[in-house]
Amino acid sequence: MTGAMPSATRRDDGPRPMGPPPLLALLAIVLSPFVLITLFQVDIPDHDEWDLTPAMSSWIQGRFPEQAIWAPYGEHRMFIPRLLMLLLGGFSRWSVIPESILSALLLVACLVLVHRWISRGGPSRGRWFPVLTSLLMLAPNRAEAYMWSWQLQVPVALILCISSLVLLDRAGGGIPAVFGSVACAIGASVSFGAGLAVWPVGFLALLVNGGVGKHLRLAIWAAGALAVAVIFSGGGGPGEMSLSSALPYFLVSLGSPVWPHVSDAPLAGLVPAGFAGTAVLAILVAETIRCLRSGRLEPAVLLGLLGATACLAAALGRSGFGVPQAMSLRYVPFSSLAWLCAATALVGARLRGTGPALRRAGIAAIVAGTLLSSVRGVYYAELRAERLSPVSGLIAEGRLAEAADRLLIGEAALRGYLPEWLEIRGGQAPVTGAATALRNALQWSCRRLR
Repeated sequence: MTGAMPSATRRDDGPRPMGPPPLLALLAIVLSPFVLITLFQVDIPDHDEWDLTPAMSSWIQGRFPEQAIWAPYGEHRMFIPRLLMLLLGGFSRWSVIPESILSALLLVACLVLVHRWISRGGPSRGRWFPVLTSLLMLAPNRAEAYMWSWQLQVPVALILCISSLVLLDRAGGGIPAVFGSVACAIGASVSFGAGLAVWPVGFLALLVNGGVGKHLRLAIWAAGALAVAVIFSGGGGPGEMSLSSALPYFLVSLGSPVWPHVSDAPLAGLVPAGFAGTAVLAILVAETIRCLRSGRLEPAVLLGLLGATACLAAALGRSGFGVPQAMSLRYVPFSSLAWLCAATALVGARLRGTGPALRRAGIAAIVAGTLLSSVRGVYYAELRAERLSPVSGLIAEGRLAEAADRLLIGEAALRGYLPEWLEIRGGQAPVTGAATALRNALQWSCRRLR
C-alpha cells in the first residue's frame, strides 16, 4: 500500500479516481466502527454513565436538569455530551446504542473534514492517501470512543476542535469565521478536558497565519479563552497530577496509537510506546519549525499540534493515576492526529535527510503499528461485551453485587440508581443485542413522536 504513494509535490489537476482496491479498503475502515457496535455493544450503561441516571429520569419526566448537565466532572465540563445523551435517551428509553452510533458518525465526519482540509490546494499524494488517512482516523484502536457510549464526549470535542481550526484557517473567512471558530472552541472546552488544547494551537495559528486584521482576530480569540477560564473557575479540577510521571505519560499517550498494549500493562511494556511517542514528537517539532520558517502553519501541522497538546493536557491532569493509564484508548482519537501529521510529512517528502526508502519504511511502520494497535481495540470491545452481557440477567435475578462488579460501580450506587433506570427502561432490564435494541429504540421514538 505504501509503495503506491508518490512523493512528488505536483499540484492536483482535479480529483483522481481511487480504483477498486483502495476504495474497498477505505469502505472497510469506515464501516469498522459500526461492525464493532453491531457485534459487541451491550445495551446497558457502563461505569460512570450510571451517574447520569437521575438527570435522565428528570429529563424524561419533562424537567430540565440544568445543574446535573453543567456540573464539573473532574477536569471536564460535559455540557454538550450530556445534553446529547439526554436528547437521544429521551427518544430511545435510554438505549446506549444511538449514543454509540452518533459517536461513530462523528468520527467519520472528523475523517471527512480532516481529509478535505489537508488535501485542499496541496500536493498530490496518490490514490492510497485517503486510505492512510482513514486508517489513522478510524482504526479500531479508538473503539472506546464509541463502544463506551459515555465517551461520546471525545468525538464531540474532537470534531469541534477540528472545526475550530478549519474556520481559523479559512482564507477570506473574515471576522465571522473567527467568531464561528471561537464558538466551536468553547463547545469543545465544555465537552471534554482535552478540548482545551484548541486554545493554544488556535492562538499560534492566528499569530503565524493571521494575515489582515490579525490583532482583532487575536483579541476575539483571547476573549473566548477568557470566557472559558471563567467557566472553569467555578469548581472542578484535574483528577490527579504527578509532575514526575507527566513526561512519560505524555510520550506514552503520543505513542499509544501504534503500540498494541493495554492500559494495565507493566511499565516495562510501555517503553516502546514512549519511544514511538518521542519519534512522532520529533517529526512534529521538525514540521513545525519548517512551517514557521515558511511563514504558514499547514493544516496537517496544526492537527499534529492539537493532538500533542491534548496529550500534554491529559498528562498534566491524569498522570497521578499512573503512566499505564496513558495507553487508554480514549486518548487515541487525539493522539492519532500527531501520527497523521507524521504520515503526511513522509508521503509529501518534506522531512530533510530522508530518502524514498526511509520514507516508505516510515509509512509502513505507521500502518503496521496502527493495525497491531487495532487488534487491541477489537480485544477491548470483545472483553467489554463479555463483562456486560450477563448484567441484565444478574439484575433480574437480584444478584446486584455481581452486577455492580461487572458495571465497575459500587453496589450501593447501583441499588440507588436501579429503580429510576428500570422505570426509564419500562420496568425491566434489556436483554437485547445492538441491532434489536436499536430497532426497539426507533419504535419507541416513533410512538413518542405520535
